[in-house]
Amino acid sequence: MEGPRVTSSMGVMFNLLSKLNTSMDQPGFKDVRGDLISLKDELGNMKALMHKFATQDESMDLQVKEWMRQVREVGYDAEDWIDSHPPVSSAEARGTRLGGGFFSRNSRRRKLAELIKELKDRVKEASKRRSRYLIREDWDDAAVDNDEPVDLGPSNVTVDRQLLYGLDGSMLVGTNAPVSELVGKLQAGGEQRFRVVSIVGAGGLGKTTLAREVYRTIHGEFDCCAFVSVGQNPHITAVLLNMLHQLDPQQRLVDDADQQPMDEPTVVGKLREFLEEKRYFIVVDDIWSASTWRDIKCALPENSTRGSRIVTTTRMNDVAKSCSGRPIDFTHLMKPLNEADSKQLFSSRLQQFLPELEACDEAETTAVSEEKLFRHVWKICGGTPLAIIVMAGMLNRKSPDWFDHEDNVVEALQKYPALQGMRRTLRICYSDLTLPVKTCLLYLSIFPEGAAMEKKRLIWRWIAEGFIPDAEGDKATAPWETAESYFNDLVTRRLIQPAESGDAVRVTVHNVVLEFISSVAGEENFVTSQVMLRSKPRDVVRRLSLNGGGGDQQGDVDGAESATEQEAPVNLSQLRSLTVFGALAKSMMSSIVYLQLLRVLDVRDATGLKDEHIQGIERLFFLRETDITELPEAIARRCNQLACLLARRLAVGEGMESLVQLQELSMVSVTDAASLDRMTKLVVSLNKLRKLGVSWSFDGAGDQDAMAALDGGKQLAASLQQIEKCGVESLLLDVVVGDGESKTRCWSLDLLVESWAPPRRLQKFTMRSPHYYFPKAPPKMACHESLSHLEISIAELRKSDVDVLCSMPSLFYLKLSTRASPLEAETVVITSEGFQCLQVWWFKCQDGGLGFDFGDGAMAQLLKLDLHFTPAKKAKLPGISNLSSLRQLHATVCCGKDDSEFKAAEETIKQLVSNHSNNPTWEVTMEFDKPTAAI
Repeated sequence: MEGPRVTSSMGVMFNLLSKLNTSMDQPGFKDVRGDLISLKDELGNMKALMHKFATQDESMDLQVKEWMRQVREVGYDAEDWIDSHPPVSSAEARGTRLGGGFFSRNSRRRKLAELIKELKDRVKEASKRRSRYLIREDWDDAAVDNDEPVDLGPSNVTVDRQLLYGLDGSMLVGTNAPVSELVGKLQAGGEQRFRVVSIVGAGGLGKTTLAREVYRTIHGEFDCCAFVSVGQNPHITAVLLNMLHQLDPQQRLVDDADQQPMDEPTVVGKLREFLEEKRYFIVVDDIWSASTWRDIKCALPENSTRGSRIVTTTRMNDVAKSCSGRPIDFTHLMKPLNEADSKQLFSSRLQQFLPELEACDEAETTAVSEEKLFRHVWKICGGTPLAIIVMAGMLNRKSPDWFDHEDNVVEALQKYPALQGMRRTLRICYSDLTLPVKTCLLYLSIFPEGAAMEKKRLIWRWIAEGFIPDAEGDKATAPWETAESYFNDLVTRRLIQPAESGDAVRVTVHNVVLEFISSVAGEENFVTSQVMLRSKPRDVVRRLSLNGGGGDQQGDVDGAESATEQEAPVNLSQLRSLTVFGALAKSMMSSIVYLQLLRVLDVRDATGLKDEHIQGIERLFFLRETDITELPEAIARRCNQLACLLARRLAVGEGMESLVQLQELSMVSVTDAASLDRMTKLVVSLNKLRKLGVSWSFDGAGDQDAMAALDGGKQLAASLQQIEKCGVESLLLDVVVGDGESKTRCWSLDLLVESWAPPRRLQKFTMRSPHYYFPKAPPKMACHESLSHLEISIAELRKSDVDVLCSMPSLFYLKLSTRASPLEAETVVITSEGFQCLQVWWFKCQDGGLGFDFGDGAMAQLLKLDLHFTPAKKAKLPGISNLSSLRQLHATVCCGKDDSEFKAAEETIKQLVSNHSNNPTWEVTMEFDKPTAAI
């Protein structure tokens, strides 16, 4: 496996040398071949030393870091120069003039010589600085060979899938007493006056965890509730909109007049109006300034006789005093865990099986016991829960024989003695990562605080940026698998965490970890955020993240009024990656087409984006990943490096067969036989494709339409058999059906149920539709050996459907929606037969019923159960006591404005949980009106 093209600390050095080799053999560079050889040799000598420092970064002082930065920037500029100045013959073959106007051989030779001389001079100057900085020459001999790849393989420790889904079952340690104290303060013997309780403490002590437990314990006692996170650089309007949506899910969040998001004064008015006569409970997490609290407090009426409660969390004492400054308020000071609780937390997170040694044996062996290991960790982490969890995550990635020698532990944990607290812990754990995994972690700083990052989005971004090594030979899927192993490694180490338990599709980064990686990424000029530009302007920006929040910002990429809100213009001519969140600057997109070196454009979370904004995007020849709604033919024919193309409803057009690097394609619109045929031919031609999304809209409104749709169903079945040859591993079917009576029928897919056998390599199948349901579970799914993640809608849960689903040997995650529940006399009993691997089950019926029960030994591996039901339907809750492994129960109760039904359902669930031997965690939330079937 080759090294990654790009790393955070070494830049493009791995890729640059091979590019220089290739360039020397091109006819257009014949005249400067000698200069290129000299440049390559000098950079090759530096590469080995850079790699040594990059993998042992604790040895770097400020002078070494500065030398690394200079060489790294030279490398980037050299690659940019090669990419922007291809040989004349290549440029003409593509019908472009990327050579920058070299109309004659002599002028081209002269310009090339000048550019290469400039690069050589910069490299020589870097070599001189190396001598001046006394960077040790003897490291060259000790460094790895120039052509040796970095250790890129996944850890040899097996990843527990429960960790990836947040289902490891680790106990909440040391929270019982503070939860009881805070609940007592909030309930306060029926006190009806408005009260604020503040939780204050250092980062990583568990303030948010404590607030969540308090919220989970008492939120059912209030008319409405919300839990919002603020962060260090908040957009107050977005925070308030999130709060309003949680408090009143029926509230429209756009202005009725112009259909634009509401501004801050409007949101404040809506919140005050809604809360005025209600008893509410709101948690405002992670407040960084008193002014931020004042802005939020304006929206929260102090209805003095309703007994409303607010809990805030903050790291700063002065902010806590601002929030809880009245005599009736209360401030809770977070304390570190004591030694006993710290040991309990460490043991619950440590997955290594270490020997239990007697005291007399410890002196006679070099192996480390769990007790010894904890003592080393306790010295560094103290009682900070986040530090203990992250440290245990690092130790879990060590091979068993690593613990045979205590010296290994001492050496690993005694690094960075000058650092203290969480920063030392994070630096130790960061240094334990391989170089490409470090790069992938630092890249997460491109996302704003509190963002829930989609797994596949991260992986495609890593691949497009060049962080993932290319596969050798014919292993076309290796980059995705390698990237996924990096993702799993970061989750297992707890440097990132599932956004919701039972869901490894999206992850978040703890704000303490985010601060650390943002600092490191900033030091290496690897990622530049809008906030970084305000505090430390940069001459060169290569990866830029803009966060427009909910405001109406405007600006130009290279103008005085830039989207970065800088008074001075920002030169983005060397920009490789651009990510936009929130309001899109009006002139931004028109300027993007001039960023000729742009490789990644992500505007998925930008608001105000129009289709016309992408006109001219085909000029971005190096673009590898983008998120757009339509694909003009010019893009299809020119952007042949695209690996991922996501659009809302994409019609297959001319030129798309040239997208030979495409590995994910969605959503392809199929409306008739012709579009189905085009889609099939395209997919078969893309031999690297592994993820496919299809928007299916055969209607079946009348008899003639039904006959045509049946033909379409036959074609679809045949197409899917063709697709099997391509090795697609993930298939999303988005069913778009008609209006009125036709919206529940889709004849073509009804036919598909009987005939379709999922592709052998398919691991994930998702069916999405607000109205359509398969008439039954496809029978041929029963014996599918690879399918582990299934999201499907069927008309009614019958025993025959359960028989199909429970027979799937690898099914781990099941999200099941039905239209109708069976009669009480026909309740389906799930027995101990089947569902041998299922650990997460989500169930919802459109009519609000349930219609199933759990028999003895049912779903023996199930860890999380998520149910949606309506009390008015008199839905009988299943007997969860038979779920022997259950750890988490979440119920969504759909009811009207009268909350008595909700409270009764909550009490019933509380009783069921209290009788369960595992004492699983549980949460009940309310949903208004009738449930929908969308999943």
